[in-house]
Amino acid sequence: LNASLTTPQMAHQLVIDQAELQLLHQWTPEQQTQLNLQGRINDSQISIDTHGTPLATQPQLEIELKLQQLALTPLTSPWIEGLKGELSSDLIVRVELLEDGFNLAQSGSLSVADFGFTQASLAVASTQIGWQGSARQQLAGGALIQASTDTKLQIEQLSVQLEQPKLELQEHSLLLDGQIEATGSQQFSFDGQLNSTEAQVTM
Repeated sequence: LNASLTTPQMAHQLVIDQAELQLLHQWTPEQQTQLNLQGRINDSQISIDTHGTPLATQPQLEIELKLQQLALTPLTSPWIEGLKGELSSDLIVRVELLEDGFNLAQSGSLSVADFGFTQASLAVASTQIGWQGSARQQLAGGALIQASTDTKLQIEQLSVQLEQPKLELQEHSLLLDGQIEATGSQQFSFDGQLNSTEAQVTM
């Protein structure tokens, strides 16, 4: 399958090299279903492997998403101006639907190379932003019940420039490594470390 989308604001190409759907039967809703896709979005390789029980009384789904250097600007420019970077991922997402909400869980890694975000009075840039770890969230009635994460976030060569008030930050390396927990919107805790290397602030 080769599909293209072209508008005055954007042009994209989706190529599916391989697609496989197994064991999706309405009469056996508790049976595991598998969907595997291999292809490309624009010039980026993409792999999606899913399995779960989407037709069950309490559906569950696990998605493994792998991306290689997906350019953000062509995808986001109609909605977010000034954003650039190349996104890569090796991520597993688990979804469990509940009677009045759902549970979410994520694990693996995400990275953005050559990140940049520019607005009229703000400019942020980094050569590499990387996240590794796991996270869990529970939502009910449209509200967050609890969330937790074991995370390692590393930002390399960070630059922040703010015009009003005048501020410039240069950071060689920033590392956040620890556990974050939140209960509702009232309680928040962090247990870990935040390390900064060669930071310079000019005002």
